[in-house]
Amino acid sequence: MAELRAETVMPDSAARAAIDKEIVAYNGEQAVVAASVRNRLPLFVGGALAAAAAVAAFAIQFDPDRDWLSTPMIFVYFFGVMAAFFAWDQAVKPAKLLQQGLRDRILPPLFGFLTDVRYAHGGNPASGDHLPKEAIGSYNRTTIGDLVAGRHDGLDLEIFEATYTLKSSKSSSTQFKGVVLAVSLQHAFPGILVAVRKSGDVTRWFREMFSGKLETIDFANPAVGEAFEVRTSNGEAARKLVDGSLAKALAYLRDEWPDGQPRLALNERSGFVLLPTTKDFFELPKIGTPLHYDGHIAPMSHELARLVALAALVANIR
Repeated sequence: MAELRAETVMPDSAARAAIDKEIVAYNGEQAVVAASVRNRLPLFVGGALAAAAAVAAFAIQFDPDRDWLSTPMIFVYFFGVMAAFFAWDQAVKPAKLLQQGLRDRILPPLFGFLTDVRYAHGGNPASGDHLPKEAIGSYNRTTIGDLVAGRHDGLDLEIFEATYTLKSSKSSSTQFKGVVLAVSLQHAFPGILVAVRKSGDVTRWFREMFSGKLETIDFANPAVGEAFEVRTSNGEAARKLVDGSLAKALAYLRDEWPDGQPRLALNERSGFVLLPTTKDFFELPKIGTPLHYDGHIAPMSHELARLVALAALVANIR
């Protein structure tokens, strides 16, 4: 994959003119929307809280002996808080719609260094079915944020924000939250391989005793082996990669990504990098803030180019 230099990721003059036009229109419209949101917030949230207070007062009046902290009253307070959150979301909805509409219009031309570029918010990534679950852990809820797909230097790419959560009736555990890079591999791997955080001896023993679907392989290089282990369905093929290009790719990813330990996965012709982060890569300043190309828009293009370059590491593992 060709190197992505700063000048190669800048939109051409036609795309830049279209983006600038959208920014001017957005800045003209957002002042009106910001004023509307300021007016809606006390009306919507205040109305929800007032309704909850009225229900609580009626319950006490209907049964004067009822304790204000009894279980039924706590449920009333809980639903009052939930109603206030829903009201807040509805109050700021015009601002969210305005900003999402701008992203829909400017991100495809901004990411013109990709061919067949597609941007969406939410939905199902095409690569999702090929992402090995072993790279994430047990989960039953998936939330997808912004998604960019396209081609670069002959390779299919998909980059999306994702949160994978395991929820039960009493608890919720986030298994992964961050950005996922999906790329078509130059050299297919015959099976599944995941490089994840190294587990302890007890965890490994239980996993191999009661699961045993994937073989665990350690890295000989201590700089990588102290942080990562490989789990694979094809031990023979994996051993050819473990202390070669795979170890180099993991070492580079760990050094380049300070937000948390990356994970890597190969599945036949599909490769993945999972980069933990809480950052919103396509976030716009809050409504009411004048938007500028150099300060707010151009950094998105450079950030995406950086992610594409990281995906290239996986594409070329052999």
